[in-house]
Amino acid sequence: MIVQHIDAMINELQEVKALHLEIKKYKETINTQKIINEEEKFDLNFHNDYIKFLDEASMSIKQLRENQFNI
Repeated sequence: MIVQHIDAMINELQEVKALHLEIKKYKETINTQKIINEEEKFDLNFHNDYIKFLDEASMSIKQLRENQFNI
């Protein structure tokens, strides 16, 4: 039961990561094609930091799963 919840949490984190990667890609496209003034460019730091956080959280949860349940 707990393993199923852990797996669901990992899957949810991956879905959120995919969403942020998609948004980041869109903003990068806009930044390179349509923005003339540097001040109008999208700041991608939030997405970069959040994607990094999601990767680290997923890795930690996977390690916990492996260490506690030997799966």
